[in-house]
Amino acid sequence: VSLGANQPTPTVLLEVKPAPAITGTVFFPSGERAAAVRVQAFGTVYTPLGTRPKSVMSVATDDLGDFRLFWLRHGEYRVSASYSERDQHVALPGLRVTPNLSKPDDGLPTLYYSNEYTLSQSQRIRLNRDTDSSGVQLFLRDGPRYTINLTLVPEGTCARVAVVAEGAFVNKTDFVN
Repeated sequence: VSLGANQPTPTVLLEVKPAPAITGTVFFPSGERAAAVRVQAFGTVYTPLGTRPKSVMSVATDDLGDFRLFWLRHGEYRVSASYSERDQHVALPGLRVTPNLSKPDDGLPTLYYSNEYTLSQSQRIRLNRDTDSSGVQLFLRDGPRYTINLTLVPEGTCARVAVVAEGAFVNKTDFVN
């Protein structure tokens, strides 16, 4: 806007919409709200080898079990909740959790929205220009766990071992020389 001498300043209204967010609550199997749970949003990245999921944001639930994944771009996301000591350290780096919060022990398996154990089977959440996604509820529950005992014995050959959940997204070329 160019103004000459003694010209009134025009009023300009510029509307800026905030970036979308995904908000919700995580619950323990008992139905109580789950504090200090790691919640992640996964977006899709495009590579020469096809599409792949990528973690784009990770937050911890607050003392009421609520979370807010914010400043996300428009598009589709998958959301997970995981509860273990390792996930607490990742979601809350350098912070100490209050002593009255129970320890996760062995934790619970990662759960994806809506109540799936694998990312590929989870439901997508779509964010567009006009809407946030609020009220997402994740209910942690016990589920499949595996213990793997493995011994690699060097015998002059080279070996690579990959443990991947059934239905998980895997780029097989990552494991080939």
